[in-house]
Amino acid sequence: LKNNGDVDFNFAATVAFFTIAKTLCFSKDSVALKLKYYEDYFENKLTKQEYTSSVEFGKNIAAVILKRAASDNYKTIKGLPKYTVVKQNNSWEQTPPDYADAIEPNWFLLQPMLIDSTNMSCALPPMYNEAKESKYYKEVMEVFEISKARTLAMDSTAKYWDDNPFVTEHKGHFTAATKKITPGGHWLGIASIICKQKKVGVLSSAKAIALTSCAIYDGFIACWHMKYKTKMPRPITIIRKLINPNWNAYLQTPPFPEYTSGHSVISSAAASVLTNILGNNISFVDSTEYKYLGLIKSFPSIDSAANQAGVSRIYGGIHYRSAVENGKQHGKKIGELYNEIFK
Repeated sequence: LKNNGDVDFNFAATVAFFTIAKTLCFSKDSVALKLKYYEDYFENKLTKQEYTSSVEFGKNIAAVILKRAASDNYKTIKGLPKYTVVKQNNSWEQTPPDYADAIEPNWFLLQPMLIDSTNMSCALPPMYNEAKESKYYKEVMEVFEISKARTLAMDSTAKYWDDNPFVTEHKGHFTAATKKITPGGHWLGIASIICKQKKVGVLSSAKAIALTSCAIYDGFIACWHMKYKTKMPRPITIIRKLINPNWNAYLQTPPFPEYTSGHSVISSAAASVLTNILGNNISFVDSTEYKYLGLIKSFPSIDSAANQAGVSRIYGGIHYRSAVENGKQHGKKIGELYNEIFK
């Protein structure tokens, strides 16, 4: 894109961001209000030529991104048929309390950023097997045993990394949804915190956040490919069937297949990209969840945060060990792809 030399890149980036937000987000009124604040701020700082050139440059940037977004297959997958549940022992089915339809069964059809069919798949999960000596049954029992011996620290970890943006609460005939941050939003919050802590500057911060966002995006596509390829049932389904019909997970089970763990994939992908750009042995305090949960956590490194995010899903009773461990390796593979290209 052509720059005539009068562009203020801070304002241009702001214009690009809010132009895209107004197109893609639901909260258009609040977006417009925030944009007006920044427009007034920069109008008092820039010359008329700088202001006009920055707006034009920002809108041109936004146009390139929105053109790509218009062809990423999102509109197509929204019109495809819903996922059909097949009642088989080894296949996912709806889970309590809402028994909701499977979310985004065609998400893997989105156009990715870097990944392709050669790195979309990962190791397969243990085969469904009710024999007590089987690897599958042992993983089921691990989740069940952890649920009986959970500590306050485990509960806190599970709750902290839940990042379920739509948890339903039931009181009699009344149902309400609790809004929280998303897994991707949590990791972008961490990226912002570390960038500010290290004082890396605007350009390096933009690079870290942009590449982390793209790796998370590709991570979700790859993960959803595995979810609807393997169609693995959730622990609550199998534990109620084989061990205890009244068992409940600590966290509310999300409505889609179990394998792999989305948290593990995207956390590992994000951590791989961030450590490549910012360094690994960085201790930091994550306050991203304070607004939502009133909690903060300290971590000795980015990798340690990603590892905790993964194991939290076992503590919460919604994933097996293989989904977490293999998911971590899958995410790392995606992150390393970005690191190789953007050295």
